[in-house]
This record gives sequence, structure tokens and C-alpha cells, in this order.
Amino acid sequence: MSPLVLLGSLGTALSTVTMLPHLMHAVRTRKPHGSAFAWLVGAVASTTWFVYGLGIGDLLVAAPGFVTVPIGFFLAAWAAREERRLEELPLAVVPEQAASSVVFLPDWDLSRASAGDTLEMPRIVA
Repeated sequence: MSPLVLLGSLGTALSTVTMLPHLMHAVRTRKPHGSAFAWLVGAVASTTWFVYGLGIGDLLVAAPGFVTVPIGFFLAAWAAREERRLEELPLAVVPEQAASSVVFLPDWDLSRASAGDTLEMPRIVA
């Protein structure tokens, strides 16, 4: 077996295995992470490489698709369902939660700021 075939085999194995931690984390936390669009783009890209690999008869190119295509589309559908579910939730604030979610900003000394300046950046003199 040539060194290039070994390198290709290693790349194929690694690109296939990278999907499994995402799937296991989603199943463990019962929530897919990442956007549905990103998972869909990844699944379509995997499908493209899968079809291309089958078309040219190269199993090293096609093999990751056996794992990445179904997992990618599964996570895309799950994430889309989660996004829709979150959009349907009412935006209500419970009074007890409202008091704890108030953010207090520091007292800025605005007397030293002039028009066009920001407090974070020094003034640029031309």
C-alpha cells in the first residue's frame, strides 16, 4: 500500500469520526448545537463528495459519506426543529427574574468626552 493511500485512508477515517462527537453531545444534552443552516450546508457538501466519490469509483472519497451524510441531515433537521420550537416560545418576563436580569453599567465620567470621541479610544490629532 502506497504512502498516499495510507494518508488518504487516515484523512477519510478522521473526517468520518469528526461527526460522531457532535452526534454524541447532541444526544447526551438532548439539544443539537449549531445552526440548522450550517448542518444542512455540511450535509449537502458531504453528499456532493459522496456522489463524486461513487462516480469516479474512489471509495476513499466516498466512504465518509456513509456516516457524514445521514448524521448531517439528522442534525440539520433536529436543529431546524429546535429553532422553530424556540421561535414559538412566548417572550414573557417573570417579575422575579426581571429584577435579577438588570445590568448596571459603571458611572462614566462624561465631562471629559467631547463630540466624536469615545471613552475607549484616545483622540487622534491631525
